[in-house]
Amino acid sequence: MSESTKIKRAGSAEVISKNGADLWVRIRLSATPTVNWLQFFRNPINCQHNKTHPSNARFMADNTLDFESTMNELENDIKLMDKYLDQANAACIDQKTKELADIKRKEDLETEKKEELRKINESIKNI
Repeated sequence: MSESTKIKRAGSAEVISKNGADLWVRIRLSATPTVNWLQFFRNPINCQHNKTHPSNARFMADNTLDFESTMNELENDIKLMDKYLDQANAACIDQKTKELADIKRKEDLETEKKEELRKINESIKNI
């Protein structure tokens, strides 16, 4: 995941329903989340266990995310969602980096084996 493909909040948050002090808030996302990204988002490393926890969020087909908040916590909860988006992005980058390192390690081993076989064959070609 490159800097340009990171999922971010696009625009301002919008309150879509209110029941007393309880709110449902919608944010638009800059891109469609992948399955892996959603998994990382829903299970953040650092989080506050309240209504705003990402596991309670609802993703919509139009790249929007709805989450629960309260009137008193709205500003803080929007900032928390931004933090959770960043954590999911970082986890995806970390996963991709590990996958690429594993591929490189396997390629290096294969190259090493081929070189070893080449040397053996070179040493016996005059026999």
